[in-house]
Amino acid sequence: MGRARYGSGSYLRLDDEETLFAASDVPALDATLMGTGSCQTVRPWGDDSIAVGFIDQGAAAYSGFAFSPNEGYLFGEFDSLPYRYSWPGFPIGHIVQVQSRGTLQGFAHFPYLFLLGDPRIALQTEAPYHLAADEEANGVRTMEFQDVPAGVIPIRVDNGAAYRYIEVLHGPSASQSDPFYNSRLQMADIGPDKFVLLLHDGRDFTLSLRTDAPWHLVLRDTVLDSLDYTLLFSQQTGGDIALLLISILPLCWVAWLAFKKRQCRRELLAAMSIGLAATIGLALYDAVRLDQVSIISKAIEFRPLCLLAVFVLVSCGAPLYLRARSTAGKVAALLLMTAVAWLPMLFGVVMVAAFNFLVTMPRMGTPLYYYSLATLSAVTFVLLLVIFGVVLRVVDTRLRRDVRPETS
Repeated sequence: MGRARYGSGSYLRLDDEETLFAASDVPALDATLMGTGSCQTVRPWGDDSIAVGFIDQGAAAYSGFAFSPNEGYLFGEFDSLPYRYSWPGFPIGHIVQVQSRGTLQGFAHFPYLFLLGDPRIALQTEAPYHLAADEEANGVRTMEFQDVPAGVIPIRVDNGAAYRYIEVLHGPSASQSDPFYNSRLQMADIGPDKFVLLLHDGRDFTLSLRTDAPWHLVLRDTVLDSLDYTLLFSQQTGGDIALLLISILPLCWVAWLAFKKRQCRRELLAAMSIGLAATIGLALYDAVRLDQVSIISKAIEFRPLCLLAVFVLVSCGAPLYLRARSTAGKVAALLLMTAVAWLPMLFGVVMVAAFNFLVTMPRMGTPLYYYSLATLSAVTFVLLLVIFGVVLRVVDTRLRRDVRPETS
C-alpha cells in the first residue's frame, strides 16, 4: 500500500516540494500491490496513466480514485495496510468493495474507488484469525475470534448478510444503515455473506451480530458521531479560530454592557456560569472521547482554543438572550451560543454545493460529493439548541421572579 500526498492521472506527488513520480519513473516491479488515496490516479484512459504505468511494470494490482476524494475517509488510512491480511475467502477485490462503501458514507456521491488488476489476489493462504466459537440465540449471532494480529482484519461471516448490526465487545459498533463513515468498522454484503473490515489492536475479541439494529444503539452511535465531528474534528481544521473571530463583536458588546449598565451584573454572572458549565462539559467530553473517535481516519488532537471560544460565545450569548424582549432576539442569542455546531454545518454546505454546482455538474452532469459534511453537525446543533434553550428559559424565569418584588 503506497502513500502519496497528492496525485493526478499521470503522476503521484510524494511531498510538498513538488517531487513528482510519473509513469515513466516506475521501475520494474515483482507482483507489487499498490494502493493510494491520492486524487484522480485511476484514469487508465488518459495519456501516461500512472495506474497503467504501475501495471505495465509488473504490479499485480493498483487501487485508487478516478476523481478527487476527501482525505480521511478511506478505510485503512493512513498506514494500516488493508491488503496485508487478505486471504482467499476475502481477497483484495472485496476489500476495495468494502472501502468503497465507506467512501459513500464519508464524502462520495457515487462510487469511484477502483481496482486495476486481479481482484482474487490474496496475500495470506488462510484467514488471519482462529474462529473459536460461532453460536446463535434469540436473533443474536456471537462469534469468538482468537490469535488475531493487529491491523485491518478482513472477516468473512458466512451466511451473514441478514445481520444488520455488528458490535465488537468493548469495541466499535456499526449498523448497515449508518449514515456516517466509521474508521474502525466497515461492512458490505456480497451474496449471502457479510464481509467486515475491522481496525484491530491485536487482541482476542468477540463479535456480536444482530438481525435488526437496536434503535437505541443506532441513536447512540449517530449522536456520538455528530458530537465527535463537531466538537473535536472540525475544531482542528480551523473551526476554533473561526469561532474566536465570531466572538470578537459580542465580547465587545458584553464588555460595554458590564461597564455601562451595572444593574445587569446578575445577568452577566448567570451568563458566565452557563458559559463555564458549557466549557467544563466540553472539556470532559473531549477527555472521554478523544481516543474513541471513529468518524474520521485522521488523528484527533485536543484544541484548547475551542474551549476558550465556547466559553466566550456562550457567556456572550446568554445575556443577549436574557435581555432580549423579542423572539428574534432570543433566536439570535441561541444561534450565537450554538455557533460551534452550525458553523461546520454551514461550511460543509457551502463548500460542497459550490464545488458540485460550479465544477462537477457542468462537466459531469452529476454531483461528486455527498453532503455528509453538512448533515454531520445537524444532530449536535439541535441538541445544543434544546439544552441552551431550556437552561436559559429556566434562568430567565428565575431572574424575573427574583426582580419582581423589588419593583413592586
